Amino acid sequence: DLVLHDCPCDDGGEPNTIDCNATNATCSDDIGYNSIFFSNDIWNKASIVTDFTTMDKTHEPPTNYTLSSTQNTIAAELKNNSTCGSPAGDLKFYWAMGSTGEMWDVDWINHLEYCTFPPIVTGDSLGTVHIPTDDISINTSKKYGMQWSPPSLATMQTCYPDESTDGEADGQWEICLLARFESTDDPIIGETMGSIGANVRASNNIVTRNTFLMELAMKNIRIF
Repeated sequence: DLVLHDCPCDDGGEPNTIDCNATNATCSDDIGYNSIFFSNDIWNKASIVTDFTTMDKTHEPPTNYTLSSTQNTIAAELKNNSTCGSPAGDLKFYWAMGSTGEMWDVDWINHLEYCTFPPIVTGDSLGTVHIPTDDISINTSKKYGMQWSPPSLATMQTCYPDESTDGEADGQWEICLLARFESTDDPIIGETMGSIGANVRASNNIVTRNTFLMELAMKNIRIF
């Protein structure tokens, strides 16, 4: 059983019955948030990373570099929580524009907003990392990731001109990151075409993180 943890005190149970909103400090993530929507097991780096073994898990807001072609790196850490070799499978990454309760899978795969023509993409699959059989030793964890290019702020502002007026710094747009591990030998439990929060709680194969899309000049203002 490969596990993605909703919060640091998540024991990998399906469904997750641990209160990730508890005040217990052991449940807190890297910035002090206690929520399934800020999982430590999915994070972003605002640069290209190729060595995932030594990669640290400090999250950086996805950053659109308007002056260069530098991409971001999205990553996740899977733990082999079983007493046998790890199964083969595919680790899939997604992004979606932040909203009150994103829905699977309509908000995460080729989701279009028709506020302009042609419509703009406000949620989509980022790609897949294949994990071979026995790639993760018993009771150990391993990080995987891939490069991606976040959407531009100008594109987001086309459909969401007032997004940055909700108390956040100007130039920030809330987006959500998602990781799902798919395997015939470790199937996703309890996933429905509905609330992503419910799916995260139901399966230890799914984690999500809310964050902010930022422009280069604002990269160091605030980290979520």
